[in-house]
Amino acid sequence: MKQYEALTKYLPMLEVNAKELRNFIDDVYNFIDNHQDYELNNYIEILKENNIEWKIDSMQNADISTLDGKAVLALLVGAVRVERFCDGTMRSFVKEGQINKWLTKLKELDKK
Repeated sequence: MKQYEALTKYLPMLEVNAKELRNFIDDVYNFIDNHQDYELNNYIEILKENNIEWKIDSMQNADISTLDGKAVLALLVGAVRVERFCDGTMRSFVKEGQINKWLTKLKELDKK
């Protein structure tokens, strides 16, 4: 199994129904639990280290071309955590294409 396949299996995420979104969010949390070496509970710090703020606009506009898997995962975790405070944010990230972009980057990193 590829390193990020538990998440990249959701590609392409074009339209999201509530069940699929819940499954994706659950899988993000499972990834955090099963890959503690990434220290994704510190996602805000990981984002800061990569000059990304834990704000919707900063995350949406992040240049991921040079990011490693840990930083891309921090974006995903940050998006999931934002959803807890601002209902509908994950749907927006999906609709605007950020989730697909981040998952595609992880898939590319898996090929290396």
